Amino acid sequence: MLIKGLGRVEGTVEDLQPVTLKQLIPIELLNSFIGIYWHVGKGKFIIYKAPLLDAKYAVVEMGQDYDEQSNTDDLQIDYNIFHMDIWYEDVLKKYPEFTGCEFDYFSRGRILYEVQQKKFVIYGSKRLLNSAKVVEFLAREFMLPKGGFLVNDKIYNDKDDVRSLGERECAGVSVEDGE
Repeated sequence: MLIKGLGRVEGTVEDLQPVTLKQLIPIELLNSFIGIYWHVGKGKFIIYKAPLLDAKYAVVEMGQDYDEQSNTDDLQIDYNIFHMDIWYEDVLKKYPEFTGCEFDYFSRGRILYEVQQKKFVIYGSKRLLNSAKVVEFLAREFMLPKGGFLVNDKIYNDKDDVRSLGERECAGVSVEDGE
């Protein structure tokens, strides 16, 4: 069991810091980022990210299966702030043009690290992640090396903003370490 191997009682991750898992992460992935993003239309993104082993914004969690059952063998390192919290506390202050839009108005997603798989996972909506330009852009923004990530389009839903994707180049406003 992964948790037992780290000296933990099976099924607990309390007080487990991302840096504790450093020896389990391939060296070529250590400079990558985790975080959240929104596609706000026309290939433009708002991105919040933090280094994979960041003490303030990275958190170790038990992996979740789609039926929401905890998987104690599969730890993940995730960004510890929710879309909803950042949207109302920070995004709307920086982008007043989105006043009146709820946090889930635009297509959104998350990048986290799956410890057992030794890969990052880019979560997003189906139509968003079906665009090679979007996946390449997000991989570049989060410094995910080729072969070091998977995509998952089973959690987030498409929103109207994805209609504007087309063949446009992607661009983003990135906020590192939640600043």
